Amino acid sequence: MIRYFNTGYISRYLVVFAIAILLWLPSILYPSPYVGTETYAFNFLTYLSISNPLLFTVISMILTLITAVMLNLYSIKFNLSGKVNTLVWALYILLSSAVVGGFHNNPITLTNIIMVFVWMNLMNLPESTDKIITIYNASFLIGLAALLFPVLIFLVLLVWLTIYVHRVMNLRFLVVSIVGIVSPFFFIMVWFFFTGNFHEQLLNLISYFKISTEIPMFDNVLNITTIAIITTLSLMSVFGVLAMLSEQNINTRRNLLIVVLFFVINAAILVVFHTDVEFLLTMLIPIVLLITYWLNQLRRPRVYNIILTILLLLVLVNQYYTRLPNFIP
Repeated sequence: MIRYFNTGYISRYLVVFAIAILLWLPSILYPSPYVGTETYAFNFLTYLSISNPLLFTVISMILTLITAVMLNLYSIKFNLSGKVNTLVWALYILLSSAVVGGFHNNPITLTNIIMVFVWMNLMNLPESTDKIITIYNASFLIGLAALLFPVLIFLVLLVWLTIYVHRVMNLRFLVVSIVGIVSPFFFIMVWFFFTGNFHEQLLNLISYFKISTEIPMFDNVLNITTIAIITTLSLMSVFGVLAMLSEQNINTRRNLLIVVLFFVINAAILVVFHTDVEFLLTMLIPIVLLITYWLNQLRRPRVYNIILTILLLLVLVNQYYTRLPNFIP
């Protein structure tokens, strides 16, 4: 599987698209409303999910495909995958379907496409002719994503650490990042002030930052197995990439380190604040990038080919098994 998707033949794109259709078909035929963590702003997304789950599911699928394609293209640009490949795209589609019902009708599809643009800006920072604008854009986009899920505001740490990794430390950059991430909240709070909802919405915003002591629960053995495989692959790829850093050139080393930091900060946010299973999908971007890079560096990836094939079969079975009553007359 790894070698197959490490090429850019048109047939590979068609196969990935076919896999996406297979994985999403149950959700399209039998759509259900989103029942996870409520978004802070843009509540029309939750309303759309309830009033027209089919439309919301189709929109989620389109956003997922766009995110996967963008991630694939920019992983090539930043030397995190082969010069021509579809592995990032294939892995993103596969892993995004690992939690049944989690990603197929979920505002996180919008959050993740925003986070791809954040990552692109941060990776472009060394070559940027106007670093202040680049840092502001990345920070503003994080603020925009945080309007959906406020705890994502802590991803501003990724901006600061990226500035440090690229050795462009400057007090102005730190100030600009704070201004950028606060800007979306400033505009929406002004709106709430003039509509008479400021106090209520401020308390609502604060409520999102409760530290969680609960453990996420999975509803079936298939979900537990798929998440266990993904978690194992993710951790192995993180430690594998860290072990390879000294062998890479300076640019690749910095790019990989930023992706590892992206993973670590996201994991910390997830552990501290959220228990909803679908929120695991906010970690999808760094996970896919790290697994792809790590697998491409392995000399004998046969075992991992088998693991990925098993994972694909598990996800397919899981998608259809959970909706089996709908397929039986």
